[in-house]
Amino acid sequence: MSAVNNCQIIGRLSKDVASTQAGETTVARTTVAVQRSFKDKDGNYEADFIPVFAFGKTAEFLEKFFKKGDPVVIRGNIRTGSYTNKDGQKVYTTEVAIDEISFVPGSKKAEEEPKTETKKTTKKKTVNVEDDDDFMTISEEEAEDLPF
Repeated sequence: MSAVNNCQIIGRLSKDVASTQAGETTVARTTVAVQRSFKDKDGNYEADFIPVFAFGKTAEFLEKFFKKGDPVVIRGNIRTGSYTNKDGQKVYTTEVAIDEISFVPGSKKAEEEPKTETKKTTKKKTVNVEDDDDFMTISEEEAEDLPF
């Protein structure tokens, strides 16, 4: 039996994208608010706020074209982890690593902005990042240094 870890999130960015550098690789983080399909006891819809992150060209695309409030479609995989905080307590984390991000079809930005940014990883550890016109290929050694 093979395992599959894929997810799709459709929602709005609940905060602006924050980018950092990990060596020469850009890392972008934000949160997506996803409205639940049912109402609470007061008749209001609740939302889940899901932390998401991207690397490299996908991170640069996210940072350049998206801002707080923008509707997005994200495809990726769920990552879990943990760390010990300053009080010595173990904190568990759940985030979505973005493989592909696009504008919500039919939205104003979908009509104005460039196409989807996609990251693909092959078994040879060659990483291709789709850009408007070409692919960027990195060596196996460079791929081993990537944090994903």
